[in-house]
Amino acid sequence: MLLGYPVLFKSLCYVDGRWIHSDSASSVAVVNPADQKIIGHVPLLDRAQIVGAVDAAERAFQSWRWMPQHKRSALLLRWHELIVRHQADLAGILSLEQGKPLSESKGEIAYAANFVEWFANEAKRLAGRTIPTHIDGAHLGTVMEPVGVAALITPWNFPVAMITCKAAAALATGCTAVVKPAHETPFSAIALAQLAEEVGFPPGVFNVVIGDPQMTMETIVGDTRVRAVSFTGSTRVGGLVAQAAARSGIKKPALELGGNAPFVVTEDADLELAVRVAVGAKFQTSGQDCCAANRIFVARPVYEAFVERYTQAVSALKVGGAFEADVDVGPLMHQAAFDTTLARIEDAKAQAARIGRLVLRADRRCGCESRHAHLRRRELRAHLRRVRIRHAGRGHRTRRVRTRGVCLREPYRHDLSARAEA
Repeated sequence: MLLGYPVLFKSLCYVDGRWIHSDSASSVAVVNPADQKIIGHVPLLDRAQIVGAVDAAERAFQSWRWMPQHKRSALLLRWHELIVRHQADLAGILSLEQGKPLSESKGEIAYAANFVEWFANEAKRLAGRTIPTHIDGAHLGTVMEPVGVAALITPWNFPVAMITCKAAAALATGCTAVVKPAHETPFSAIALAQLAEEVGFPPGVFNVVIGDPQMTMETIVGDTRVRAVSFTGSTRVGGLVAQAAARSGIKKPALELGGNAPFVVTEDADLELAVRVAVGAKFQTSGQDCCAANRIFVARPVYEAFVERYTQAVSALKVGGAFEADVDVGPLMHQAAFDTTLARIEDAKAQAARIGRLVLRADRRCGCESRHAHLRRRELRAHLRRVRIRHAGRGHRTRRVRTRGVCLREPYRHDLSARAEA
């Protein structure tokens, strides 16, 4: 893959305004999930170096917190400008290491840039409140202050957007950031760090560290100087993050954990629209995100018509590598996800399910802004304190239902195996 701006593709971590390798020379290979070819190696920092990143963020916080809001906003807007300018290269890096089709990756870069722009403008509006008081001759109010160093732990399914969502919120409020990206998709985070350096963020304000996943998480989350933690990932790992945060004292957590997403088609639904939205909900990111529909409830009167149209739409999807023309569905990220998908197909067949046209490429393991408005606000709150002045490729099933109440009564924990339903 040729980049228009090759400096974006680096194999180093970014700490305190410097590009560093592991002191022990440890590294990990990064592979293209479509063909398992190695695309590069990144360093695995030692524990002392991870602590050094927190040191740098803590030092930078002492001055960054007092930078006027309009100046922090200007730096973030400049970061937004560079992300948009290099959208094609950033999308190429994302597709290379994550596997999603290039068109999806370009959409994610635009989505990611939007977070930066939104928080940059929100930075100008951070203000406290004047509160009515019952005390004669007194004034009651609040001021908003940054909490301190923020640990930002991001997943591999949206390796650019989840960083900008968290980091832009932290930096806008006056916090500094230590980013730990997923080791499967580190190059996107490093590219963002390159652009952050070009913007002119002071050393230590934005740091990217890669190390042994558990050690790195425990080191940054468990550091008492880290005052905010933002994590997106599985519920299991989220529990470990919450435990590590609790052991190190009171800090502000923002945990976006695994989803459970039913898709409901009512009797009066526009079936053409329902099918189009259902396919998008299921197969974006190859079904590997927390909003992916993992089961579909369809009202009995329209069940057969919906299934027929849905099968036709899914059969028309093109499966392939990220850089192939007109690809709709890219590879699954891990071999385990691919094996699980095959197991669910076999389970469905054993339960007498009707299997539509099935396309498997075992060699390649291919398998809106508004929905995250709440996420923006939550991330902003996570990095502020009020001072009183006294989310993987999952199978899904389609089920006939008589009433909407059935959907509401479904338990949260659900058997996600594909099964035939009477």
